[in-house]
Amino acid sequence: MQFPHLRHGQRVINMNRYMNAELADIHFIYGLANENGRVSVQLCGERYPIRRQSNHQTIARVHQNLAEHGSFRDRFGDTLVNSKMDMVA
Repeated sequence: MQFPHLRHGQRVINMNRYMNAELADIHFIYGLANENGRVSVQLCGERYPIRRQSNHQTIARVHQNLAEHGSFRDRFGDTLVNSKMDMVA
């Protein structure tokens, strides 16, 4: 599934592999690293050694999605069922 606002055919599925807490941590580290994706990868590896390690492009995309859409995830998949699941979680 591809969406027109994502560049280079990026897939929404990539962001859905992460919990919101992980995305928040990634975004926080990206800020600590002065928005340098490669330094962020190194800092995330040091701070969260047992988590899956993202590449620098994924980390930059987390920041980009939050800046452009106000959310870590795009709301294209927002259906009544998904909205109810968000309220339960």
